[in-house]
Amino acid sequence: MRIQKSIDFILKNLQKQLEITEISAQSYFSAFHFQRLFQAITGFTVQQYIRNRRLAEAARLLRETTKNILEIGFTVQYGSQEAFTRAFVICFGITPAKYRKEQVFYK
Repeated sequence: MRIQKSIDFILKNLQKQLEITEISAQSYFSAFHFQRLFQAITGFTVQQYIRNRRLAEAARLLRETTKNILEIGFTVQYGSQEAFTRAFVICFGITPAKYRKEQVFYK
């Protein structure tokens, strides 16, 4: 239940810069203890979880909006289109442009 509060906080703030101390405070654990518990429960580090959720949000934005790819990359906290594209390809195996063009949508 306490970890879920932190997950809810992450999901509500995906488009913001997130600090581990701010996230762990939501569940009333120290940052160190929170990170250990989070990984034990979810199977992901906090940063992996955030990255995966941001990329899922980016995929949704590619499907549902006409925002350009650079704007979507910035929205999900990537500093450049190259970094965003690289992360997107690692996650989905396809570039954001091809994902949008071919409408090969993953859920």
